[in-house]
Amino acid sequence: MASFTSALLSAALVFGTSSNLAIQASESARVQTSLSAVSPVSNRHRVGPAQRHPNSQNESAEVWPGTRMEIDWPNLVSSRDLILTTPPPDAVNGLLLGNGDVGVSVYGPPECLILQVGKNDLWDYRNPPNKITNRITLSQVCHWFTGSNALTSPFWGGDRIPLSQAIENAFNQPYHGPKPAGQIRFRNPALRAAPYRQRLGLWNAEVSTELGSPTTVTAQILVSYSSNVIAVRYQPARQMSFDIELARHKDTTGTITNAPEFGTAGRDLWFEYHLPASEPYPNGFDYVMFGRVLGGEVRIELGNSHAVAHVTSDGPVTLLVSVETTRDHPDPLKSAKADLEWTQSIGFDGLVRKPERLRAEPR
Repeated sequence: MASFTSALLSAALVFGTSSNLAIQASESARVQTSLSAVSPVSNRHRVGPAQRHPNSQNESAEVWPGTRMEIDWPNLVSSRDLILTTPPPDAVNGLLLGNGDVGVSVYGPPECLILQVGKNDLWDYRNPPNKITNRITLSQVCHWFTGSNALTSPFWGGDRIPLSQAIENAFNQPYHGPKPAGQIRFRNPALRAAPYRQRLGLWNAEVSTELGSPTTVTAQILVSYSSNVIAVRYQPARQMSFDIELARHKDTTGTITNAPEFGTAGRDLWFEYHLPASEPYPNGFDYVMFGRVLGGEVRIELGNSHAVAHVTSDGPVTLLVSVETTRDHPDPLKSAKADLEWTQSIGFDGLVRKPERLRAEPR
């Protein structure tokens, strides 16, 4: 059960504006029960940590310690899955996935399925806030608001007045804030205006999508529990051509003058972004999104703000994307590639298995 709660709450950390959705969903799954998922066992049988009752006919049921209740956790939790039939218009309203470090919001129309990716340590690293000049002091505030010379309308007026000017001087500088890691896009013009059904599976922490009627394409999306790898299995029902994009625009705040650098080799595509030196990272801060396309015929091209894989396939195509930073490894590009090698070795189905198994996986 930890898989769905950690996924939702970790995604909420990265996409703070969508935290209510994650909290409501996880709380709903925690406190609500389903009679179809909970039943008494025939004989009282005390067990330690949750175990399957020896007389149970339900392979997924467990006995709640100290009770006679047999609980089918997968069925209980899955009864609270979130289901959408209208595509979310933006990342704030998208379905959320995550593992406590990497978060993903899934949104967009059938012809352009988008994964907005964030990471907890991706911040605009600059000098600490206490190095900001022209700060407002408490004595200044007291002077402006007290005594015979107090301002009656300190924040507005025809002319610029001292307090509003001081606020502008102090805060009209780019401030510290989180940065988006990038986007993953699946473009398929054949699906324009196609019927749409999307489910956030709380038990497996997975987004599953069905596009078209009858279903033309299915997509499964998850974030690995034990590594910062995003996995997508995109499966057309017949031969189709579509594009997979790995995208990151140049920073728009003006504090990062360089642009991300894109690369490709074989079925791999990636970008690396170097953030300037600051006190926490005197040699700069790098992060990488490294993708690999498995299945289908693939041809990769590079653009100014994205790398695109042109894919033709009549079977499942799996995209693996690792997100690594300097904080994770001194060489994030090398580490990201190693993560994909490990993930490819266990396969997409290996990632779908219970997190209890993944916790013990060697890396």
